[in-house]
Amino acid sequence: MFALGKYLSKRAKYFFVNSALLLFKTLLNADVSVVSDIGEGTDILIKDNEFYSLGGGGISISGGDIPKQIPAKNIITNNVFHDWSQVYTINNPGIKISGMSMVISHNDFYDSPHEAIMFDSGNTVIEYNNICNMCSGAKDAGAIY
Repeated sequence: MFALGKYLSKRAKYFFVNSALLLFKTLLNADVSVVSDIGEGTDILIKDNEFYSLGGGGISISGGDIPKQIPAKNIITNNVFHDWSQVYTINNPGIKISGMSMVISHNDFYDSPHEAIMFDSGNTVIEYNNICNMCSGAKDAGAIY
């Protein structure tokens, strides 16, 4: 299990390929100009973090394999996302996932010009998220897309 510290730089960006058993907990991601790209892996837990005042999106993560039905088992839970996509306003969601078998639950999303959650994944659970004041910067958008 790997954990990162509490504060990130202005250009915070993480990228892992084929990683397993990662934990991101109680991170404060503020005033960052690029997306916090977690990367690709399995059994990744992103929990109890706050992402705000971001120029682009919040988290981008992939894992598992849809054609082979291999689950990623990545979980994004109990996080707060607000005031992101302040520079790159379109197609930069709070959470973007792709792959197989992930869970997005119990997160709060508010005050962003476009999507809260964008997904291209199979067997994914999206539940108990609070989403408000979204999609104000686009004529054709959805809070979950």
